[in-house]
Amino acid sequence: MHHYPDSPRPEVAEFVPATTKRLLDVGCFQGAFGARLVERGIEVWGVEVDESAARVASTRLTRVLVGAYPAVLPAGERFDCIIFNDVLEHMVDPQRVLAVARSHLTERGCVIASLPNVRNISVIAPLVLYGRWDYADAGLLDRTHVRWFTKSTMRELFELPFRTSGDRFTSPILLHARR
Repeated sequence: MHHYPDSPRPEVAEFVPATTKRLLDVGCFQGAFGARLVERGIEVWGVEVDESAARVASTRLTRVLVGAYPAVLPAGERFDCIIFNDVLEHMVDPQRVLAVARSHLTERGCVIASLPNVRNISVIAPLVLYGRWDYADAGLLDRTHVRWFTKSTMRELFELPFRTSGDRFTSPILLHARR
């Protein structure tokens, strides 16, 4: 499996509400994103499937659970904010995952997600011009992606369990959704 750089993702962190006291970072990798939020006084839990990355994250975050979300999260845990930084596209049923995430939010909690936008010239041009959809070790056509999204399909993914607000559909797609 290809590992992306462990990034603090400041473009995503700016969506975290100032009132957040407790945050869950699903797919936290080595914890760079959450570490910046811990510095802001936020209690940050991480979930990570890669055991070695989780060990590193556990030195930076409040608590790290090793395994797949949502199965590894203890019942009844609630968070002001749940983050999915480029992980939903790796999940077989991201809509079910989001429905479960909703049950782990506090009354005024939110979900923030970053997803790669497959409606990108680097994907469309080779497809239209040459009939090519070539997987790669990283990027939009990462061979570990099992789902692909556009602005429209990401919005649809979130519409059932959430009402969306604060959308910034760029590449990657960022979305802020409230309970």
